[in-house]
Amino acid sequence: MKKLLIVFVIILSSVVSCHGQSKQVKLYLKQIGLNEVLINYLKKAMAIAKFGLTTIGDIKNGEFSLRRIFFDKLKTVNPKIKNLAKVADIITLQVQIIKNYQSSYKQIKASRQFSNAEIRYIYSVFSKLLDDTGNNLDELYKVLAADQYQMTDDERIKRIDDLYVEMQSSYVFTQHFSKETLVMAMQRLKEGNEVKQTRDWYGIK
Repeated sequence: MKKLLIVFVIILSSVVSCHGQSKQVKLYLKQIGLNEVLINYLKKAMAIAKFGLTTIGDIKNGEFSLRRIFFDKLKTVNPKIKNLAKVADIITLQVQIIKNYQSSYKQIKASRQFSNAEIRYIYSVFSKLLDDTGNNLDELYKVLAADQYQMTDDERIKRIDDLYVEMQSSYVFTQHFSKETLVMAMQRLKEGNEVKQTRDWYGIK
């Protein structure tokens, strides 16, 4: 699953890099069920992934070297920074967060166990989370592109480590928040069914 998510981001990035193919990007997004609300957040992940990939043909049979694809054109970064596995992990975590949001928020709304005010609050939590993780991806881009920040290699590695920790924390939070909210929906549904059964039993309308 982890590789598939990374492949998805990179394939989309190759489409973005081709002029005049915005319709094709939207088609890819629709095919995997992402709604328009997520496009801006996903583009941030794609903007990073597109660094080293020029054509979809660079990926064969789903097998690829993420580091090679990611850094082929980023020649100015020190190899010890280029080879950090945490860079790939940060991107993967962002995609997983987006997928979790899409799936959970859809289920939460479909449950019809929350008021409009509660739905707005839940959406605001997810929205803030996506904003924060999107900002982390922007920061990662700047750290990796040597012309953005005046930093030593050690400073760049330290910042990537920090971004990885922040993204991990965001991923854990979205998993916990989604699970707790869905559990609440199930509890409310169960309680509602029990009340209905009791009312039916006693003929109360």
